Amino acid sequence: MTDKKSLQALVLMVVITVALAAGLALVAKQRVGVLRDVQSEVASTERSISDAKALIALIPKLEEEVEKAKERIAFYEAVLPAEEEVPRLYKKLDERAQRHRIRYMKLGQYAEVPGGEYTTYKQQIALRAGYHELGQYLADIETLEKMERLVQIDSLSIESDVTSPRSHQVNLIVSTFVAKTKPKGDL
Repeated sequence: MTDKKSLQALVLMVVITVALAAGLALVAKQRVGVLRDVQSEVASTERSISDAKALIALIPKLEEEVEKAKERIAFYEAVLPAEEEVPRLYKKLDERAQRHRIRYMKLGQYAEVPGGEYTTYKQQIALRAGYHELGQYLADIETLEKMERLVQIDSLSIESDVTSPRSHQVNLIVSTFVAKTKPKGDL
């Protein structure tokens, strides 16, 4: 009988051990699933942190770009003349023409073309000039645009004159721009 009782005790211990092992395996499987979820969250959080660090590293560069943009805005605000400066601007164009010995043949009234943020003032100019003088005059206008006021040449046509081969009929349409409201200066 002791063998039978020993065998029963042994079977009972094996059953209990198998049950405990199965229970532990089930608990371990659940814990492994939770651990995988936590690892996935950690990896996702690490990617987010890495992305955030990359964005933070961009801040100085973006601040520098904002400063450059503010400087460009200030420059263009400075080169947009006030409405009362438009006639003076066209007078500067006339002075530059005289400097290069260019004769004005016709100076049309400037036309006002309303726009969204600014008003465009266009003026038609007819003049007589040689190619070299005209080139110097146009370069002078470009200098004026870069240094003082925003000026744009909308149209340029040159016609030769058979009676005077070194002097050509030149027609220009020149525009300048005036801000409708005074700029605030800050973004």
